[in-house]
Amino acid sequence: MHGSELLSTAHAVEVILMLGESNCKMSDFLKVTSNFYTIEKLLAKLEDSGVVRTIDVDRTRGTWFTLTPTGRIVAEHLKIACDTIDEKMR
Repeated sequence: MHGSELLSTAHAVEVILMLGESNCKMSDFLKVTSNFYTIEKLLAKLEDSGVVRTIDVDRTRGTWFTLTPTGRIVAEHLKIACDTIDEKMR
């Protein structure tokens, strides 16, 4: 899957930006969409593309996700793009 195709996937940008702020557990992404299956499929695509990975967090349940080094670069660029648009709209 090409990068532009991945980023055009529904909710991909929102999920990457959330992970740019901090590690998230699966249920955190339900703020983006209430459809658990959609989030599950999206995270699998992001993981297959090397943007996110799962992590173990002590004393917690559920699956947690973090950005890979590549994912951090993508998140930084997306944040800059969003900030630039926000500035232009003021």
